Amino acid sequence: MKLGYGDYVNRELFADLLRFDSSAVTEGANMASLGDYVTRMRDEQKTIYYLSGPSRASLDLNPHLEIFRAKGLEVFYLYDPVDEFIMESLKTYKELPLKSAEHVDNAELDIFEETAPKPEIPELSKDDQASMNDFIKKIKEVLGDRVTDVRLSTRLTQSPSCLVSPDENMTSNMQRIMQMVTKDSSIPKKALEINRDHALIRHLLEIFRRDPADSFLTQSVEQLYDSALLLDGYLADPHQMVSRINELLTDASALHAKG
Repeated sequence: MKLGYGDYVNRELFADLLRFDSSAVTEGANMASLGDYVTRMRDEQKTIYYLSGPSRASLDLNPHLEIFRAKGLEVFYLYDPVDEFIMESLKTYKELPLKSAEHVDNAELDIFEETAPKPEIPELSKDDQASMNDFIKKIKEVLGDRVTDVRLSTRLTQSPSCLVSPDENMTSNMQRIMQMVTKDSSIPKKALEINRDHALIRHLLEIFRRDPADSFLTQSVEQLYDSALLLDGYLADPHQMVSRINELLTDASALHAKG
């Protein structure tokens, strides 16, 4: 039935027949229609959001979902490769744009108050705030031209970092599909966003202030990048990452052993 998305004449009838899993329903519950989504939209919400991935478990952990969860905004979960082609073809439902959560400018979500409890997070010290720009420059130096930019994130509430496509390019899922078709194994360049409130980022900032040349800092930045690649489905060879994790665990366990 989904292959009928190319029938432009009957696309409204087709759209009403579609069913997707959703962040607003519990696992195993009935799938939701676009009409169901509209009835649950928050006041002033003008867009229907979706996110693509292999499973509910993977999407529940997707960093791009965090800002939507915090603000109580529903996101459709798309599992089938054809689903995103359907959304791209439909473009709108009842004049509401269909948009990937990966491509959302967080400024458009500022009108929504957060509905999830916000943990108490201490403010950065003045010294940490003064060092943040240099810390970001250090991350850029380590990653080089593998990223288009490194910046502080406004979308992350739980994860330390994530990769963001520039200028609303294809979503990660669509890029992977196209790479399979063209047999292209290159890694797309994206911006790395870091969560200034995450304990890991704050610890790395502290290490940077103590010694910008610390090898643990470089290894950790590389791991943040590889972890983000892994979540986006771009990490083809995990061997180097596994070796790095073992080194980091060795260093971390040595500190605990001394304690």
